[in-house]
Amino acid sequence: MNLDNLDPETVSIIKKEIHGMTYLNLGGYKLDKIPDFVFDMDNLGYLDLSYNNLSEINEIPSDLIYLSIRYNNIKYYDFANKGLKRIILEGNRINEVPLINSDNLLAINLSFNKLEQFPELKTKNLILLNLHGNRIFHVPDDLCRLSNLVKLYLGFNKIERLPDCFGELQDLKFFSIQSNNLLEIPASTFKIFRRIHFDFSNNYELRTPLNDINSMSLVNYGVEAPSINVYSDPKLRENTRKRSSDNVEFPWEKEIAIKEELYRRIMI
Repeated sequence: MNLDNLDPETVSIIKKEIHGMTYLNLGGYKLDKIPDFVFDMDNLGYLDLSYNNLSEINEIPSDLIYLSIRYNNIKYYDFANKGLKRIILEGNRINEVPLINSDNLLAINLSFNKLEQFPELKTKNLILLNLHGNRIFHVPDDLCRLSNLVKLYLGFNKIERLPDCFGELQDLKFFSIQSNNLLEIPASTFKIFRRIHFDFSNNYELRTPLNDINSMSLVNYGVEAPSINVYSDPKLRENTRKRSSDNVEFPWEKEIAIKEELYRRIMI
């Protein structure tokens, strides 16, 4: 067992409870590798390794369903574990990922890395994808195959266009593409605007016809006000500003809350 970076009291507790533990948080211990004892924990389902000094992950316990490796120095992760339901790799140095092919994965967080290419995803049941804060400029048509997506975060990238098929994401309830280089919104997208929260603020080159903006029903469905370039009509800007400040209950919020409680219970 490699317990060098843990204090004696913590080691003693872990050794006593090792076989029965289902949850282990080793965040902030300055680890440069996963301790050997972790692989002896037969019932471990949830592992948090955030805020350490890990530069690579060659192996993880086979029965994990939740893995968080926030803010380490990871440059590559192979996504080989097919049992994971949720993986969080936020704030690392990942610049590419392999084909992600697991129907068990429900949530992937690769935000604030160095990705320039959109990941290749063959995950039928994915409900949450977070790619905030990378360097992605192209979103492929393959995104539209993720038919179970509920939340999609693409903010703070370099994206200019969305695929024409974007409106096929019928289960989508929240979509953020704020602070990109978006030039236009595909026509197919407007048919799903009435039931999603859509944040495309701070896309200063975006040009969208005002009749399309009106069709979004910003007040009832919680769409964030886009950049000033969209609202060339001062009256429309002012009306939207007033209405957006109202305390509005969105019709899909209860549905998302129910789903998120279900996801929490199964530790994803």
